[in-house]
Amino acid sequence: MIAFESLLFPRDPSREPPNLCLSMSAILPLVSIFLVQVLMAASDSVEDTFLKCLTLHSDPSIPISAVTYFPNSPSYPSILEAYIRNLRFSSPTTPKPSFIVAPTHVSHIQASIICCQSFNLELRIRSGGHDYDGLSYVSEAPFVVLDMFMLRSVVVNLEDVTVTVDSGSTVGELYHGIARRTKVHAFPAGVCPSVGVGGHFSGGGYGNLMRRFGLSVDHVLDAVVVDAQGKVLDRESMGEDLFWAIRGGGGASFGVIVSWKVKLVPVPQVVTVFRVLKTLEEGATDIVHHWQHVADNIHDGLFIRVVVSPVKRKGQKTIRAKLNALFLGSAQELLDVMAERFPQLGLVAEQCIEMSWIDSVLFWYNYPVGTSVDVLLQRHASPEKFLKRKSDYVQQPISKPALEGIWKKMMELEKPVLTFNPYGGKMGEISDVETPFPHRAGNIFKIQYSVSWKEDGEDVANRYLDLIRKMYDYMTPYVSKSPRSSYLNYRDVDIGVNRPGNATYAEASVWGEKYFKRNFDRLVEVKTRVDPNNFFRYEQSIPSLVASGPRIIGSSTLVSPRYVPTETESLLNLCYRRDLPRAMHFLDAMERRGVCADAIAYSELIKCCLAYGAVREGKRVHHHIFSNGYHPKTFLTNTLINMYVKFNLLEEAQVLFDKMPERNVVSWTTMISAYSNARVNDRAMRLLVFMLRDGVMPNMFTFSSVLRSCERLSDLKQLHSWIVKVGLESDVFVRSALIDVYSKLGELLEALNVFREMVTGDSVVWNSIIAAFAQHSDGDEALRLYKRMRRAGFPADQSTLTSVLRACNSLSLLELGRQAHVHVLKFDQDLILNNALLDMYCKCGSLEDAKFIFDRMAKKDVISWSTMINGLAQNGFSMEAINLFESMKVQGSKPNHITILGVLFACSHAGLVNEGWNYFRSMKNLYGVDPEREHYGCMLDLLGRAGMLDDMVKLIHEMNCEPDIVTWRTLLDACRARQNVDLATYAAKEILKLDPQDPGAYVLLSNIYAVSKRWNDVAKVRRAMKTRGIRKEPGCSWIEVNKQIHAFILGDKSHPQIDEINRQLNQFVYRLTGAGYVPDTNFVLQDLEGEQREDSLRYHSEKLAIVFGIMSSPKEKTIRIWKNLKICGDCHIFAKLIAKLEQRHIVIRDPIRYHHFRDGVCSCADIYWRIKFAAVSLLFGVNMSVGLKQASAQHFILFSMCPDLSSFYSSNSMMPEAKPDYFRYFGEGKGVEGEVAG
Repeated sequence: MIAFESLLFPRDPSREPPNLCLSMSAILPLVSIFLVQVLMAASDSVEDTFLKCLTLHSDPSIPISAVTYFPNSPSYPSILEAYIRNLRFSSPTTPKPSFIVAPTHVSHIQASIICCQSFNLELRIRSGGHDYDGLSYVSEAPFVVLDMFMLRSVVVNLEDVTVTVDSGSTVGELYHGIARRTKVHAFPAGVCPSVGVGGHFSGGGYGNLMRRFGLSVDHVLDAVVVDAQGKVLDRESMGEDLFWAIRGGGGASFGVIVSWKVKLVPVPQVVTVFRVLKTLEEGATDIVHHWQHVADNIHDGLFIRVVVSPVKRKGQKTIRAKLNALFLGSAQELLDVMAERFPQLGLVAEQCIEMSWIDSVLFWYNYPVGTSVDVLLQRHASPEKFLKRKSDYVQQPISKPALEGIWKKMMELEKPVLTFNPYGGKMGEISDVETPFPHRAGNIFKIQYSVSWKEDGEDVANRYLDLIRKMYDYMTPYVSKSPRSSYLNYRDVDIGVNRPGNATYAEASVWGEKYFKRNFDRLVEVKTRVDPNNFFRYEQSIPSLVASGPRIIGSSTLVSPRYVPTETESLLNLCYRRDLPRAMHFLDAMERRGVCADAIAYSELIKCCLAYGAVREGKRVHHHIFSNGYHPKTFLTNTLINMYVKFNLLEEAQVLFDKMPERNVVSWTTMISAYSNARVNDRAMRLLVFMLRDGVMPNMFTFSSVLRSCERLSDLKQLHSWIVKVGLESDVFVRSALIDVYSKLGELLEALNVFREMVTGDSVVWNSIIAAFAQHSDGDEALRLYKRMRRAGFPADQSTLTSVLRACNSLSLLELGRQAHVHVLKFDQDLILNNALLDMYCKCGSLEDAKFIFDRMAKKDVISWSTMINGLAQNGFSMEAINLFESMKVQGSKPNHITILGVLFACSHAGLVNEGWNYFRSMKNLYGVDPEREHYGCMLDLLGRAGMLDDMVKLIHEMNCEPDIVTWRTLLDACRARQNVDLATYAAKEILKLDPQDPGAYVLLSNIYAVSKRWNDVAKVRRAMKTRGIRKEPGCSWIEVNKQIHAFILGDKSHPQIDEINRQLNQFVYRLTGAGYVPDTNFVLQDLEGEQREDSLRYHSEKLAIVFGIMSSPKEKTIRIWKNLKICGDCHIFAKLIAKLEQRHIVIRDPIRYHHFRDGVCSCADIYWRIKFAAVSLLFGVNMSVGLKQASAQHFILFSMCPDLSSFYSSNSMMPEAKPDYFRYFGEGKGVEGEVAG
């Protein structure tokens, strides 16, 4: 605790009460006003009256009159001009203060506060911060300047390694005082020595030590503050909330900072600096681009600032990048770090200068090496100029093309300069709520925009202001979003200001959330408690909720509740601790006493109810707030509406919304978003119309919500046009929503056009367009866009990788998916990413990897279970899928329609008719899932595989939806298996009614006729196809080898190794024939004879792909093949036999499922082929279900390679768990960069 008693009046019992601060506070509302009225009545001048007030309330032994300056005082102009750093606010038309008080004693501050309130004057506090927009000495209302420059004591205490420094001191004076006492300590503050510590510290305070030690406020131990009642407080008496607020929240909103007590930090006796200049011609773009990737993660003792400015060289415009650095260590250590992490700069020993820390301060402010440290005591280190500053934060590296665009814009504008200050190190370790300064982890660097000029005049100023604003606007795509953050100490009125008088929360939040993010609400709470009447106010001061709206008045004996600050603080503390039961008890006690808290306390209590999912308690809070006729402010009602929305109580939210006397854009947007998320799209659209009729203009959040309610393209087009008219089409979230909705309506080209209209890029928009193509199974385009995104300098996040994994699904590119998995490991494993990984491995046919992921998931939801069940079913492990479904029920997870679909699929592909019927008939009663078209499709497939055609027809008539093409095609396929030509003809006609151009119906009907040897009918069908221009899709198989896709089509000779492949295939067929293999010509659907029939089977595309895979990959590697058509029965037999013969694991994916061939067994267990085209029974007349006993001796070799179903399940109940081979990538950190060639 700071010993501030020496600053107070002398303790003379005969002259003053024992507790001066309390006494002064007590007499303020009575004596001060009375005396002022008496003084005013005496017909003195205003100046005399004000001076008498000051004298009355200050220590007479230190006359305040000596440090009070009126406009007619000779020293007034020089005092006022002395600390105006921006000549824009030094013109004759700039509003001037009524008085200036330059306190030399704390009582001068107290008196100024009391008298300004008595005279209804605003008080501006000037303590030497940057104050680029003049807020500390300019006001449109009558005001007084409290100029702190006379309070400049610096006391260094090396026993506890602290410094007590008055707020009027400059950073240079602080550094000078430290250097006089120690060579191995420093303080992390600004690099500009003329900046005052009062404002600098209270806004955060950063400098070139921040990557090792953090900000100035991170080392503040105590402070002395004078509050709005004139009380002098230290940390203990002010409380931790106020102490928190003044350390980064802007002290001038809460009181007057008198002094700080700070902790020094250790520095080595020798540090190293360098300054390197590079132009575009010397590789500046590459250097800055590389700097972004190392600046925040390089050695934390190294701070490299980059100053980028447009210059002229030999009459040509170019860009110069100046890199200034401070390293806490020797030159050799620095060179080692740079050689390892930033070799692109090419730093050499001659550019490095070793010196003491205090000398590095001078070097950084461009003093020549060897300058005396006494220069730090100069308060005006540089001449004043006209200027404007702005700030931004960059959270993703800017791509090289984008940097080039920025350089081009800078050269076009000529004047703006950009300064990049790196973050990382200690800044990433401190929580963003530790102090009000929120810009911690996640920021790569901060940008300061600068423009300065010497010419006077309003037109000139406007021209330069326009230049920097254009530069700021141009940078929008590259900087932080929602909010676009700014640095408090670089005050910028462009981002928003309070209205004159008492600003509302909504007004102040416009700029407040940019400076403070989520800390803004807590600052408002503190302000409301410590300065409820909002005495300390200016254009960007924290608002008081009491002053900015109707106050709650009355006493405990009246009906209206009374506002009690202590009740608010107690309730808030309970809410912050998330102690809901005690908070609700406290609320009940408040009701009984007839008191209430403020709006912030209630909003925190509502958040607490949301955190607990406590609906009943939330309703009680609602009732309490509206009790006794009290009508809360709009923002609190909005919080209640949001609570009901989060609880999915839309009716209650609507009732509350309808009763609101005043609705703002947040109110409307909350309701529109609620209905949009609930898929009540027509209601969301109507609310938008009502919103406009109410005179409220939608913002970007409104549009991004209502866009997702568009069900018709015409509505979407109208909204899109409107968005363009109001100028919101460039907003990230609006553009992202447009892309999402266009893609959901199937308008991928329009979505791509919206994306292409983006000037440069944004990760959110990139993610949207990649997801659009991935969701529409256009994996090629999704991956192409992903590569473009990476080349543009945007890193992948969880959302990106989820889409990339989905793209890998559609292309079945397992190796690419594994590389994406490597990137996933860089993030915290959340449920969505784990589910995406699980889905990718299942759909790429790697059940070992899928099971590995699933078994290690810490949390599983219904999507996890459903994905694994469907994956097992589609890969042929039907019994395992059903067993997993039973385990899911035991775990208490409720199945959804996707889960049931997977179970029915498993039953279908395992031939489990009775089980399938049981699951289908009970899905509504047991799980509340209504059968949908897909569920009927699985049951029809199950019945068709079992040959139950009559039951299929009956089920089609019982469907609760109209049969579609898939339904009739399932029946047609079953007819082919059973050679029911008449029913097949009927099904084909139904298909052609729905789509006369459907090639599948013609092909299936032709195949049925071919199997029945009705070649004339086959010819008729094929003539009809030719006449109508319908072409059969040729069978194609493809395989990925060494990141190259190799495609094979029957009869195609284009593959460079086709001759070698055919020779190898013939050798395999010869060896298999010796083992008893005979090609099954029943699968020849052409009118051929003898060897022609066998040859037409031999060169099927899947056989060619299998042979190429064996030739091109090591034996331990799984051969993975994709086929666009269902694998034929003969190829199925061939794959089983060759897998046994070559001891290979072969996976073939056709449009229906995966087939895993291993040791002469397929995971599908030959269920489909056993119906009609089971290869062994066709060849040898042996029923596989009977087993091996009936097989003749001559076929034993073949049967030994193809065990029956029961044998398969007894020996292969689950594929053995193996360590996935993608772990070899972990150490290498490979990216998803492999080219996919066709």
